[in-house]
Amino acid sequence: MAQRVHDLRNEFLVIAACAEQIAELVPGGIGQQRLAELMRHAEEGELVSRQVLTSRPALRDRRLLNLNHVIMNAWTTFAAVIGHRRVQLHLAGEPLRVVARIAEIERIVLNLVLNARDAVTGDGVVTIETAIERDAAAGGEAGPRNSARLTVSDTGPGVPLHVQPRIFEPLFTTRDSGTGLGLSSVLYTARQLRGSVSVQSRRGDTRVTVLLPLAEAAPPIS
Repeated sequence: MAQRVHDLRNEFLVIAACAEQIAELVPGGIGQQRLAELMRHAEEGELVSRQVLTSRPALRDRRLLNLNHVIMNAWTTFAAVIGHRRVQLHLAGEPLRVVARIAEIERIVLNLVLNARDAVTGDGVVTIETAIERDAAAGGEAGPRNSARLTVSDTGPGVPLHVQPRIFEPLFTTRDSGTGLGLSSVLYTARQLRGSVSVQSRRGDTRVTVLLPLAEAAPPIS
């Protein structure tokens, strides 16, 4: 049952993303209105299905997950959201185990992908990468493995230097259609998982990096 609800939620996300892409090609008028209604209903369906999932006690608890597997299982959704823009996926060759809920990881990646998608145009590229972040102070390459690193990058124009200090502020946005909640949601969720978020941006290369503690076997985070 839970898997079916999860699959249904992904379908709603794909419908909303496709409707948004079609809306960019349809002139104003009744067509735009119908597409707006479709997106609204799809978003409401996704919200309801997400509430059903998170209301289940067994799914509410954080558990040991492989970050790479979560991304691959939701890949269809992410690719549909990115749409016609090119997307590259580079995952670590070894498991990246973190303690989290699947919905939390998906929320982080989806928000970063939406943000990157909106930054690129034409032949722009969005890249999702995972790797192990080692603590250089503890021995560099020979040191312990401390964090799972998730990076979503884009080839857009970059974030102006004077704007960068504010990009994690709730409701702050430089885009006409933005809500200003995407990156603030990413930061909040990462901190809930005892992680961190950083941004490096210049023209043609903007990278948002999320670090989450690696765990071989760990109890759920309360």
